[in-house]
Amino acid sequence: MLNKLATVAIGLLTVCHLNDAQAQEQKFTVIGQLSKATHGQKIYFNYNSTQGDVLDSLYSQHGKFRFEGTIDGPQLATLLLDSNNQGFQEYSSKSDKKMFYLDGETIRLASDSTFKQATIENSAINREHERYKAPLQPVIEKIRVINTKFFYASAEEKNDPEYVRQTDIAYNKVEQELIELQKKYIRENPNSTFSLRALSEIINVYEDVSIPKALFDGLSPELRQSKQGKSFQEQLDRRMLAQVGDEATEIALPDQDGHIVKLSDYKGKYVLVDFWASWCGPCREESPFLVELYKKYKSKNFEIIGISLDKQRDAWLKAVADDQLSWVHLSDLKAWGTEAVKNYGIVGIPQNFLISPDGKIVAKNLRGDHLEKTLLEFIK
Repeated sequence: MLNKLATVAIGLLTVCHLNDAQAQEQKFTVIGQLSKATHGQKIYFNYNSTQGDVLDSLYSQHGKFRFEGTIDGPQLATLLLDSNNQGFQEYSSKSDKKMFYLDGETIRLASDSTFKQATIENSAINREHERYKAPLQPVIEKIRVINTKFFYASAEEKNDPEYVRQTDIAYNKVEQELIELQKKYIRENPNSTFSLRALSEIINVYEDVSIPKALFDGLSPELRQSKQGKSFQEQLDRRMLAQVGDEATEIALPDQDGHIVKLSDYKGKYVLVDFWASWCGPCREESPFLVELYKKYKSKNFEIIGISLDKQRDAWLKAVADDQLSWVHLSDLKAWGTEAVKNYGIVGIPQNFLISPDGKIVAKNLRGDHLEKTLLEFIK
């Protein structure tokens, strides 16, 4: 059965995955020019290198800039122009940024004065990414409209079963349209890195992993045996863990003050266990919605437990403060190595699980308006 995922659109460019890379080390160069930019503007460059996450920066020379580094397979990168001295505001919709892929080739960007309008010259991987996402964009806009309409609906409308039912029908129809387009791309492009990325996006939509498995089996042997392909095989294996209907495995982790907090401490409540991290763009983009949701339902037997996959305590706490996340936050700062990640089969974030008062998993991977609609089914 399909499980609604309101932020599936985010995955077109940004999904935070474990071991999402191919094998060989590659050198890359990013060269660009903003022809009408002010001299000395600060430019940030963020990507995942062979040594981990990198945030580099420089001051443009008459609009020109150049970055170099090494990667171990196709990686998402972000260039951000800091015109207002705000720092690396990656998650702000107002940021002047350009997101693109690195794969060991020289990337050349050009624009007048903004990264948002920048074009990438002669990049095979970025041309392929454009070919992948172009048919999806109109469908994603439909999803955005449905989500926005429900988010701003009145309390009376949200409590009207018929209104919720009709919204759900509309959403399911559009979501299925999006998934079918992604499946079509996967079948027609068995050797494309974006086929694996599409699979990584839709795997969380299916409770039954047989469909993603069949699509994966149809990929080329080379892609399945790549490091990225082996990583997806791990996702398939892990997805057998923590299914809807299962007893929720105990979680015991330190909170922000170092005190051990257990999931079982909240037995008798509906608990959203949310796996996230300060460096995960899709997670942070979901924060405003969760903040509003928590305000509305915290007095109705509902709690959120955020489990951070950060390694740096300061980054974790800063994100909690910056996003004004007032619920319970836990982390042992072991990132992907934390026991809860293994027990719940986490291979990418954001991921979440809704736990019933008697300790069972009743839903998972709820985003946007569908999270609220699901809560309303349980919380009276």
